Amino acid sequence: AFVAQSWWFARPVLLGGPFVLAGSMAIGLACAQCARAWLPSRLRTVPLLSVGAAWLLGLHDLSTPLWAASLLLVMPRGGRTGGRSALVALGLGLGAIVVMHWAVRWYPRDYYLGPLVVFGLAAVARCRGPAVLLLAATAQVGDLARVQPEPLAGQQELELAGRELGAVLPAAERVGCFNSGLVTFHADVLAPRGQRRGIVNLDGVVDARSFAALQAAALDAWLDQQGIRFLLDNAVQFRRDPQQPHACGHWFGPDFWPEQDLVECARFDLPGIDNGRPDGDSVRLYWRRGRGASPPRATVARELAPGADGSRVVLWPARAGQSLRREDADGTRPIVLTVDVDTTAIVRLAVPRGSPLRLFVDAQSEPVLVLAPL
Repeated sequence: AFVAQSWWFARPVLLGGPFVLAGSMAIGLACAQCARAWLPSRLRTVPLLSVGAAWLLGLHDLSTPLWAASLLLVMPRGGRTGGRSALVALGLGLGAIVVMHWAVRWYPRDYYLGPLVVFGLAAVARCRGPAVLLLAATAQVGDLARVQPEPLAGQQELELAGRELGAVLPAAERVGCFNSGLVTFHADVLAPRGQRRGIVNLDGVVDARSFAALQAAALDAWLDQQGIRFLLDNAVQFRRDPQQPHACGHWFGPDFWPEQDLVECARFDLPGIDNGRPDGDSVRLYWRRGRGASPPRATVARELAPGADGSRVVLWPARAGQSLRREDADGTRPIVLTVDVDTTAIVRLAVPRGSPLRLFVDAQSEPVLVLAPL
C-alpha cells in the first residue's frame, strides 16, 4: 500500500498535471531546450515514440511531455546556446518544488506551482519572434480546462473572520490562530492602525516561539505566558485525536481538552462552504475558559458591512438548537445555519442586487432581520 501511494503522488512529477497548470507548451519547450544539446539527431523520434507508447498503455497527463517530444523532433540541434545552463539550473530548482510537495510531502496544492511559470517563460524568451509566444499563449488557453474549482474554498471563511473579528472582540485582545495568513492580512495589515490586534501564528510557520512550544507539547502554557485568551480556527484544529488531519490539541499539553477548556464565542460561516474535513464547516472564535472574563454576547441581529461582491454579512445572536432561515422569492424558507451551542454567528449571504431579504429564526412569524435592497 505504501508503494502504491508513493507512486500515486510521485507520478505527476514526471511532467504530469502540475506542469500543465503552469503551461504545458511553455514547460515542454523549456524541457526540449534543455535536452536538445544532448540528444543525438538519430534519436529525435524516441521521445515522441515513448509518449505514444505511454498513451497506448493507458497513461494520462501527457500533454507536457507531448509538447516536449514534438518540439524536440523539429528543433534544430544548434539553436541558441546562450543561457542554456542557466535554464537547466532554473528547471532543476523549480522542479524541486513539485518533487517536494508531491513526491515527498504528499501534499499537492495548486498554489505551489506559481514559480514554475518562470521556467516556461524563460524558454519562450529565448526564442526569436512573436510566433512562439503566441503559440504558448494559445496552448495556455487550452490548458484552462484543467483548472479545477477552488480547492481551498474554506479559506473564504478565514477571510470573513479576519474582516469581521472586530464585531465580536475588542481590538485590544490578541488571538491565536493556526491558519493565520488571511486572518492576519485582514485583521492586522488592512485594519486601521488603532484597530490592529496582533494575530499570533500558532503552527510555527512564521513564529519560532510557537513552534518551540509545539515541539515541547506545551502550547497551552505558552499561550498563558503570552496573555492570549482567545483562539480562532476550524474546530478540528483543537481536537486531540491525532488520526484527524490537522488536529493539534495533543500539542497543547496533557491537561488540555477542548470540550471543557474552550468556549465558543463566535462562528464565521458561508453557507455551503467548508474545508473538506470533519469540523471544518465554519471558523470559530473560542475563549479559553478561566482566562479572564468571556466577551459580552451580542443581543440584537444586525447587518455588518456588505461584501464587495454584493453579498450581505449579518450578525445573529444564536441559541443552541436554533436555525437561521432565509425567505426566498417563492416563499420557502431554507435553513442557512443551525447552531449547537450559544454563539454569535456571522454569516455571509449571497443576495441578488435590488432584492430585499428577510431572515427568520426557526418557525417564528416575525423576521429577526430585514435587509433592504442595495
